[in-house]
Amino acid sequence: MPKIVSVDLETTGLLLDTHEVWEVGIVPLDSGREHMHYQFQPTELTEADSQALQIGGFYERFDWIGDPRFARDMLVEGVVVDEDDQSERPSGHKAVTGAAEACWKIAKELEGATLLGLNVGSFDAPFLSKLLRKFGHSPTWSHRALDLGSFAAGAWGAKQPLSGRAISDRLEKHGIENRGVHNAYNDALWNLDAYNFIREGDLNG
Repeated sequence: MPKIVSVDLETTGLLLDTHEVWEVGIVPLDSGREHMHYQFQPTELTEADSQALQIGGFYERFDWIGDPRFARDMLVEGVVVDEDDQSERPSGHKAVTGAAEACWKIAKELEGATLLGLNVGSFDAPFLSKLLRKFGHSPTWSHRALDLGSFAAGAWGAKQPLSGRAISDRLEKHGIENRGVHNAYNDALWNLDAYNFIREGDLNG
């Protein structure tokens, strides 16, 4: 069975040469593999598309890092160590990790994988490749992407690739809902839920 990994990103805009990835969600089809949710510090917010920031909820959801050499692991709780007795307590923020280390884990997880998502080949893959290369890593995933819109169109007999909204509307009738739209991790989870339903469920919707 091919290694399929659902990927979703939040970026500061749509232009690959100008804008940056600030959030990555990765959810493998294989339940035994690690889920990932990282936030990266953008370096050029002056170049950001204000509408893209609003859609992604950047100023509402971004857990400020301040130093672009670091990222936040949004699935791991951070801790504060008391200097007096070395006791630990929750920091109120997610754990900080090196951005290069986070990219290493992402690159390693995606090695040889088929990327799954909406417009994943034309949007997510190029932006993710740019992010990995920025921190010294190289993408080695399959050049054959699994676009959810095209996959749904083929399964449901549509004449052209379906939009995320069209897929979502149909899946909501079957109780499959996104836990939080424009959150990279939640969107990656939804991509996988949608793929599994379309592949195994009622193909007539």
